[in-house]
Amino acid sequence: MPADAGWGRDWIEAQCRLVLGDWDRGWTLWERRPTRRQGLWASAAPDWRPGVTGDVVVWTEQGVGDAIQAARFLPALAAAGARVWIAGPPSLIDWLKDLPGVAGVAEPGAACTAQIPFESLQSHFAPTPDAARVLAPPVRLPAPRHGRLRVGIAWRGNPERPW
Repeated sequence: MPADAGWGRDWIEAQCRLVLGDWDRGWTLWERRPTRRQGLWASAAPDWRPGVTGDVVVWTEQGVGDAIQAARFLPALAAAGARVWIAGPPSLIDWLKDLPGVAGVAEPGAACTAQIPFESLQSHFAPTPDAARVLAPPVRLPAPRHGRLRVGIAWRGNPERPW
């Protein structure tokens, strides 16, 4: 992807550094991504940082799969003193609203102490693969609602996304 495709050099370099294991610099650059403060659920509230308590809205910035991967860090955010509210498309929120540490579902523009996109949680709570495995195993979704196992396979991402 060319640097002028709307993502910028920092995002591309962040991806490379994370793949190569340069976690500190990779996560720093990752937090500069241009979509960091965009989206239907983003608000004017300040970004969540360690030590901030109160109502914190965690919202989807990218795809549903990214948010599901990052949902494993919601209990860590709650343990850090946040009252965690989640925001995103109903198809995702229906899956995640009952996870440990989630206080409820936030509406777009809801008042809060701070906000953070799902995709920023790992940079705060488990910035290395080993830390992620120790802190938070993958999310286990609830059992099938109608007694049958249903499996989905993603052949490709959202066709409405430009990338």
